[in-house]
Order: sequence, then C-alpha cells, then structure tokens
Amino acid sequence: MHGAQSMFNILHVTPHFLPAREFGGPVFSVASVCSGIAEDDRFRVSAITTDAASPNNSTRLDLDANPQRFDPGYDVYYARRDLMQSTSAEMLRLLPKSISQADLVHLSWTYSFPTIPTLALARLMSKPLIWSPHGSLQASEEWHDAPRKRLKKQYERVCRIAMPRDTVLHLTADSERDASLKRIPNARASVIANGVDIPRHPVARKKREDGKLRLLYLSRLHEKKGLEFLFRSLVDLPDATLDVFGTGLAGYVASLRTMVSECGLSERVNFHGHCDGERKTAAFNNADLFVLPTQGENFGIVVAEALAAGLPVITTKNAPWSGIEKHRCGRWVDLGVDQISNAVRELASADLKQMGARGRNWMRAEFAHEVVNKQMIQLYLDLLGAG
Repeated sequence: MHGAQSMFNILHVTPHFLPAREFGGPVFSVASVCSGIAEDDRFRVSAITTDAASPNNSTRLDLDANPQRFDPGYDVYYARRDLMQSTSAEMLRLLPKSISQADLVHLSWTYSFPTIPTLALARLMSKPLIWSPHGSLQASEEWHDAPRKRLKKQYERVCRIAMPRDTVLHLTADSERDASLKRIPNARASVIANGVDIPRHPVARKKREDGKLRLLYLSRLHEKKGLEFLFRSLVDLPDATLDVFGTGLAGYVASLRTMVSECGLSERVNFHGHCDGERKTAAFNNADLFVLPTQGENFGIVVAEALAAGLPVITTKNAPWSGIEKHRCGRWVDLGVDQISNAVRELASADLKQMGARGRNWMRAEFAHEVVNKQMIQLYLDLLGAG
C-alpha cells in the first residue's frame, strides 16, 4: 500500500493527554506509545486531544503553548473542551483534515466524544485504525456494577457500524482481548502490553524503626479498586501500615476515610492524594509491599511500575498478573479479606529483596519500553502494508 513511502503520518486521537495526569494510567500509556513511535524515523507523529485537566468537568489545562511539543519530537494539539470530559466542537472541526492527512489513525478510549467521529471519518477515508480501549470494553463486559450498561451496548453498536473494516483493537492482556472481542466482534485484535520505565537502580529499603510492614496502594480511589477489602484485611494485620496514594470523587474518598476511622485504623492508614514523578518514586522506595486489591483490571500499569522498582506485589486474580506467581515476586490471589491478609502474612517473613529483584528482572525482559515499542512499531508497519 505504501511501499515506496519513506515516512508515514501517524495521528493519535485521544480525549485526554499529559499533563492531565488525574485521568490515570491511560494518559501515560498513550504518551509512551507516541514517544516510542516518534523515535522511529519511519514515522511522523501528531496527536489531537482536549484541554480537560481532570475528571472534574470544570477544569482545563493551563497551557503555555498550543500545540505542545513533546520529546522526542511530536506535537499535541489541545482542542477546547466544551461539555463534560471530552465534548469539543473544535476537535470535531479539526478531525476531518487531520485524518485525511494521516496514513494511520490510533484512537484511545471508548465511551468518549472523539470515538464515533474518529471511527466514522477513518472508515469514510479508508484509513487503517488501531483502537486502544484501555480496559473500558473489558470493564463493561465483566464488571457487574459498571454504570449505564444498556446505553453502552447501544453506543458499541454504533461503533461497530462506524468503524473501518481495517480496525485492530490494541489490547494489553489475553483477558482484555477475550472480553473486548465479545463487545466488538468484527475487529481484529493484537495483544501488546503497556511499557514501563525501569529505574536504573533499585533503592535498598530498610524496615521502619517500629518494625511494622509498610504496605502501599497507589491508584485511582474508585470502588472498583477494592480498597475496602484491603482496609478490612488490615484489621487482622496489627503489624502493618498502609499508605494510600490517589484521588477520586470527593464523596467516595470521604466514605473511605470514614471506613478507616470506624475500623480503628486511623493511626495506621495515611491518605496522601495524587502523586507522580519523584513523589511516586519515593512512595515505591518507602514501602515493603505493593497491594492492589482490584475487582477488575485490564492491565494495571502500576503493578508493572512497582515490580520495576523492585517492590513485591500482591494483587488479585481480577488483574492479568498470573506471572507474579511464575516469577515468584509476590502473590496473585482471589479477591477476599482473608486471602489478602494471608498473603501479607506469608510475604512478611519472605526475602522481599530477592522477590523484588526477580520482579524487576521480569519487567526488564518483557515490559521495558524498548521491548514493547518494537511490537507496536511492527503492528503499525503491518497495518500500513510495510511490515
């Protein structure tokens, strides 16, 4: 199709992009893909997004330039958000020309304003399209408390009609692939994990002077994440403390604080709010175990980040991390209060340094950015007929 072309134009369409960090892991994953593709001189990358700053619908990013230039050399244009989290008349005006100039379109998220216009325009212009739902299709399929299920089914029906024939769902684990293809069965699928930064050196950890085991939770504060199970587990773990990093809806965060107080955990559980960058690194380095008691996860990038930092992990079988048991770097358990507390007790007497080293080596071998980027580049080239 493009065999004689020396450079391909790649357009990313996403409702949110850095520095809108409060939207969680997907914004970092999208930026990672953009950077990895832009480093290859066969591609020219650009992105269109909105200026939404957080899930709070009233906040916008304070930008010093638009478009913003990101390393290693790609531009991101922030269309003005008009309503809710991603509705933007400006984006709708920009999409037709931008898609017409692209050789391949990469769409992120599912139940957001840009999705159906991007699918329809790519189909109309016969553009190959990669669609990264970032777990949203899997959540709708598997999570029984997912909101607006009936409306989402109708939305997906429109997506199936609108999408290009040459559409590939980019999914991050086999479990996400299986669930997502039940929602969008007329797409092809490619499983490529999210990439993770591998710190140059793991930091040597020392136990606290009081001898208590330091547990860490770092993710969105959302009922899907299962924090209530972890709090109830702590009641039976008097020699453990918990640091909670993340933000969520004010009412839900208040309910978590109330639960901590009612369980008598106020002196052992500390809420720290949102963190990234150096603050996230410090959080990993000041913990003994990372715990994600999730009720459903398509990937769970924070699990990979913790392992890359040399931190053993406890997570549930609702996350696609069975390899934790294979590589002996933590515990992969059923979701339950007893299961979590028992896993913590087992690891409290384990060689956490050795477990952390095994997890870090696993991340370096299979999830480092350079490993994942090669797989994504090959997918792009295959779709472009240049593989």
